[in-house]
Amino acid sequence: MGRNIPSKVAINEAIELAKTFGGESSGRFVNGVLGAIFKDMVAAGELKEIDKSVPKKKEDVPVIADEAPVQTPLNNFLTFFECLMSND
Repeated sequence: MGRNIPSKVAINEAIELAKTFGGESSGRFVNGVLGAIFKDMVAAGELKEIDKSVPKKKEDVPVIADEAPVQTPLNNFLTFFECLMSND
């Protein structure tokens, strides 16, 4: 499930959730922690394939109705952690 979602997108979702449901500095905290984890993954060469080939423009991203599940903040947040745990 989380293999087709770029890590940066999942990180941004986690930051938005932290801002919404956390305290005043929660977004910055989550950004710092997850940003550090992502940098470590980049340095170790542990990027997912989707992170290696993310399109630059929004219009370059194909959307296929059958493959695009309805995303909710909780779903995106859980997907983020699934992304962190997978090394594919």
